[in-house]
Amino acid sequence: MKTIFPLALSLFVLFLVPVSAQDWTKHQQSVLAQPSLIRYHLFDNTIKSPNLAPSKDVPNSDLAYKTQHPRESVAGPFDKTKAVRLDAGWFEGTKLDINKAFCVEMRVRLLGAGTEKGYNNSVNGTLYGLGNGWSKGVRLTTDCPRQTLSFRFGGPDNPKFRNADGNLPIPYGVWTHIATSWDGKVMRIYVDGMPYTSTDYDGVLTPPDRGFRVGFNNDGIGSVKMDIAEVAVYKNALEQAEIFAHALLLPKLPEKQAALLSAATDAVQRKDFTEAKKNIDDLLRLEIPIGSRYALRKFQADLAAMSGKLSQPLWLSAELLNEPNLPPCRRCSRRRGK
Repeated sequence: MKTIFPLALSLFVLFLVPVSAQDWTKHQQSVLAQPSLIRYHLFDNTIKSPNLAPSKDVPNSDLAYKTQHPRESVAGPFDKTKAVRLDAGWFEGTKLDINKAFCVEMRVRLLGAGTEKGYNNSVNGTLYGLGNGWSKGVRLTTDCPRQTLSFRFGGPDNPKFRNADGNLPIPYGVWTHIATSWDGKVMRIYVDGMPYTSTDYDGVLTPPDRGFRVGFNNDGIGSVKMDIAEVAVYKNALEQAEIFAHALLLPKLPEKQAALLSAATDAVQRKDFTEAKKNIDDLLRLEIPIGSRYALRKFQADLAAMSGKLSQPLWLSAELLNEPNLPPCRRCSRRRGK
């Protein structure tokens, strides 16, 4: 799989339609309405921060900042929102009641290598962990120099332990929605609602040795400097159409459009990039919100890089020029880190 040039991904976010406070509120209501939601945390620096609305079926599940390492409040992803900046510190809550399937969504801004180094002085960091993620539980990590993501099920004594490793750089310095899911058969990572990487895994989730952490998790992995605005955990693997809607703060796609999006994701899982592109082309012929159109145009560029047919920046430029509703200038809704 060829590498996607990260500048093109950073360039893409400049074209997103700005998000209003009303959109952000509607999004939170949509998340809270999910019947499978078990944790939802906003890092908004309120008096109860980092607490969110109480979890639906897990009492006393608020995340608490556990270390003496300093943290700071920073501007959030949208106007008049706040977030928390992490490095060597972390937030921790009780263990998650998941075993057969789950999904974790995060809205983060990765900023680069943190102060803590990993095993053998490696430069990487943990976004979240349930348990140590090596021998037990799961974890999501980033390789800072390569700007890639890895989703791991721990358990070296289990011959079926797995990694879903991404090869495509994701943009650091901009707000990004990252989701990991497992339906009991396939481990997946989504970036801004679209497939990033996946791998088959029909094994078990080794019971974690500690609670749910956001940020530095140790156990051979260093720290990544990042801003965190939102974390949601579900006890099922959300459909991609739901993840896509949450990522873009938009209503869920209609059934026909959602089916095409799902078909494209399944095609990517089979490495049938031609079929995936056809599904996205068909989807773009239908009526969909402008924010969704930008995300799909960008994904067409990802598919071009995956298939090795064209460089991602050139394809992205061509696709955006093909977009009839491209505004001449829009304020970026995901502010860059300083």
